[in-house]
Amino acid sequence: MRLLEALSSPAVWISATVVSIGLLVASVAGAGWAVKRLPEDFLVAQSQAPSRRGVTLALVLRNVLGAVLLLLGILMLALPGQGLLTIIAALSILDFPGKRRLMARLLRVPTVLRAVNRLRERSGKPPLRQE
Repeated sequence: MRLLEALSSPAVWISATVVSIGLLVASVAGAGWAVKRLPEDFLVAQSQAPSRRGVTLALVLRNVLGAVLLLLGILMLALPGQGLLTIIAALSILDFPGKRRLMARLLRVPTVLRAVNRLRERSGKPPLRQE
């Protein structure tokens, strides 16, 4: 009973609203940043990124940030926010085997590709090619 009383508190609802709005703003900014960085031929180029040797603090921090964004993106599939775009942003930050293939597969979903190309157009970048 005390849990229900706590959840009905205005402070809880205000906090949840502020967090939700913050996540929405962060996901849109992060997704836009990641989408702008993709090369125009990302979906057709077969080149692989050079392999990294050794673990650095920057790589660890980058992967931690990517993991947090991935969890937030998964949550945003049910909560307000840009879930799929946040997941794509997280995947672009993370460093794991098969990353390129997974990102290309996600980006080939027509609704995702339209949203990504719209973001790229707004930032003056050419749309992703699908040859």
